[in-house]
Amino acid sequence: MKLLALTLLITVLSGGAGERPPLHDIHVSHTRMVVEGDYVLLRIRMFKDDLEQALEPIRAQPGRALSADDAAVEAFTEYLTSTLQLSTPGSSRLAPTVLGYGEEPADDIWWYEVQYRAEAPIASLTISSRLFFELFDDQRNIVRLRHFPSEASHIFYFVVGDDAHSITFPG
Repeated sequence: MKLLALTLLITVLSGGAGERPPLHDIHVSHTRMVVEGDYVLLRIRMFKDDLEQALEPIRAQPGRALSADDAAVEAFTEYLTSTLQLSTPGSSRLAPTVLGYGEEPADDIWWYEVQYRAEAPIASLTISSRLFFELFDDQRNIVRLRHFPSEASHIFYFVVGDDAHSITFPG
């Protein structure tokens, strides 16, 4: 009986059964990036509702919930190409290839694993991260980068007006 009462209380306090939780007040993406040789591999995590809002103008079926299908991956790749740009000196921007994706339902988080390949081993890299800047003035993008074989680690923080950082890797 106590378990039933507790369940009902939690349901009432959370806004009722089956309703979505309130929207989050923080606008942030988190990226873990590894640079080795001529490859950059990254895993980017973001709030699903922010991603849906950003992809709405370029998706084939606007208004439909984000799903793990080819059309959604194409829309994300197009968006990522324009908002997360990686370049090396003397090279054009590196092109992303989505390797994997999915949803973490408990946290309402969507993630993508992405690979970039340069024409030569990467000695330095410029990162420009403007994910969701067109939507939120308070958007923050965090990139944690690890370079191999040097094992050098860096953390970059991107905000509106400060959306690019360059790094030269040890020898």
